[in-house]
Amino acid sequence: MQVILMGIIFCCIPGAFNSITGLHSGIQARYTQLGYAILYFVFALGSLIAPALVNKFGPRAMMFAGGGFYVLFSLSLLLAGPMHIVPEIVVTVCAASVGIGAAVLWTGNGAMLLSYPTESTKASYFSTFWVIFNLGAVIGGIQSFVTNLSKTVGSDESAAASTFWIYIGMAIFGTILVWALRPLDQVQREDGTKCENPESLSLGQEIRGMISMFTSGPVLALIPLFVYSNWFYSYQLTVFSGHVFTPAASGLASAFYWGAQMVGAKNLGWLLDRPNMTPARRACISISASIAVIVVSWVWGLFANATYHVGSKDSISYEYDEPQFVQACALMTVWGYCDALVQTWCYWVMTQLYTTPADLGRIVGIFKFTQSIASATAFFLSFANLTPLAQIVVNIGIFIASIPGALFLCYHLRTVSGKPQKHDSSSGMMSTH
Repeated sequence: MQVILMGIIFCCIPGAFNSITGLHSGIQARYTQLGYAILYFVFALGSLIAPALVNKFGPRAMMFAGGGFYVLFSLSLLLAGPMHIVPEIVVTVCAASVGIGAAVLWTGNGAMLLSYPTESTKASYFSTFWVIFNLGAVIGGIQSFVTNLSKTVGSDESAAASTFWIYIGMAIFGTILVWALRPLDQVQREDGTKCENPESLSLGQEIRGMISMFTSGPVLALIPLFVYSNWFYSYQLTVFSGHVFTPAASGLASAFYWGAQMVGAKNLGWLLDRPNMTPARRACISISASIAVIVVSWVWGLFANATYHVGSKDSISYEYDEPQFVQACALMTVWGYCDALVQTWCYWVMTQLYTTPADLGRIVGIFKFTQSIASATAFFLSFANLTPLAQIVVNIGIFIASIPGALFLCYHLRTVSGKPQKHDSSSGMMSTH
């Protein structure tokens, strides 16, 4: 029940936000791209201190505070877009502030969500959360498609006001629902054991714990994959989607993109929780299969980038009922599926490395820090008018660089027999148990 509640909360807050990034808001791209770039830099810095805040004030309080920033951002899009009440720079400021909210929201989520499962349900719990979480983006994409059906090429490119009111309502509901979650020490796992609240340590201990964890071999090996796992959003959701689709078509393609994530998470979750294989074998088979699918998606992406003349003066935005929409939407669907494979694998590996709520909060903080730096850099490159083709090449390069570290993790899980590591924040050491 707690996993489902957590999924609904994230469905309404960051899930809905994800579909906004591909929405035709009517705001000039330079304001939204700059805002997203700053957002991820703030998110990155915030993720370094968020574990300390979550451990000090509790996951629920920090998640509630984080949700408020998403509400403000959705409101700014309404006021600056369809209503034209505030200047567009306000959207940039509000987007940047979401970085603060996202840092505490996701770190609180990691401390709670990754504490719920038993050893045999780690992937299935996360994949269930991921399905419900991405339902928010699917709903957002569908409602964006429906509310913008009357718009035609050449008309006002701003999405309908009702689109933004729905996003605002979802964010408010999700933020309030945080308090329906039970405190960790009141949650009992399937095997009868109880979860524990994060240990509250001094700021110095938290900093030493984060540094020690960040510089450990397994985490350093994961950094390139962490970087890749969010880098591609800039190209896929703003550059490709923004140039190829009209507002209604963009909403429909977005629904397919995030819907495919639901399928991908469940597919990989089923494999990662197979009881007849060791964790190392599950890790190796799953990452190998994921790599193969991702390679196919980027080869297809190179072809589609040239076919649709993305970013050139010959680029055309297509409606949902035009033949050219089909290939582009299919590619977006495959990209969404691949995204879920990477995210699910990363989260599962984290639960193999660490077990306590405090450590899980820290590793999620490191994960989000790295992802955010990557996203910020990618959005800044887009803001600086790096060509779409160059952006694809960079994405492929980062993906290739992430493969050795992922394979090392498979070997590492074999050497420790799949036993999670317990991190000693006071001494900066880790041990297996």
